[in-house]
Amino acid sequence: MAYADTNLRPNRASIGGALCVNGLLATGIILAVPDVSPINIIHTRLIPILAPEVRPSNEPIIKHHTPAAKPEPALPTHEPQGSELASSSTTSTVLGGEGSGDLVLPELPYPPRVPNPVFVGARINPGYANALQPIYPPGMIRAEMEGFATVRVLIGTDGRVKQVEAVKASDPAFLDATRKQALAKWRFLPATRDGEAVESWREMTVRFQLPD
Repeated sequence: MAYADTNLRPNRASIGGALCVNGLLATGIILAVPDVSPINIIHTRLIPILAPEVRPSNEPIIKHHTPAAKPEPALPTHEPQGSELASSSTTSTVLGGEGSGDLVLPELPYPPRVPNPVFVGARINPGYANALQPIYPPGMIRAEMEGFATVRVLIGTDGRVKQVEAVKASDPAFLDATRKQALAKWRFLPATRDGEAVESWREMTVRFQLPD
């Protein structure tokens, strides 16, 4: 009768137990390993740097600039009075612009202000007022005619009539009588300009009326 050696036979139960133990160990190792997330990848964008433009050495470089604005002159806060105007005796004018050169006109004095002359016309001399009426022409008295004569007389600086001009008359006889009386008897206070006697013209009218 033959006997089998039991030590040489593998024990199935031991093998199965060993496999279970190994599986548990492997599972524990896997679970024990920390969860490693994938590394975040940062994408970098390259921006090209443009090189400055290089001009040829023989090409001129033109620089542009804006001229600075000139300040406006300040306006006067009040109008000059008469005394201020009188104190300014000269003036000058500047012509031209920036870059063209200034042209300065010579200063010229203001002309003196001349007041208007005061003129006073000739007046009848009160001492000769009764000598103004001419002699009534005898022929006009006989004809019982009345009328008038208007003349222009040139009065000299002495008050005498130097010239007589006819303006109008109702009859030549009245005009002739008036002319003779003016040259012989009429006297005036002469006209004056700034107090000085001057010749002047004056128009006079004489009426001829018959007594009632």
